[in-house]
Amino acid sequence: MEDFKEDIKFILIITFLSILIFLMALFITNSIIHSIVLVYFILILILPMLII
Repeated sequence: MEDFKEDIKFILIITFLSILIFLMALFITNSIIHSIVLVYFILILILPMLII
């Protein structure tokens, strides 16, 4: 049960960061496609560090 709570917390943090990065990128670039690409690349770079 404890692992399950940790997993949920981790998923929520990743989701929150994704939304935050998306909104910031949208504000800066005014392009949804660029924002999605930016979130995708940032998550690819950051996720391995968070998992380790």
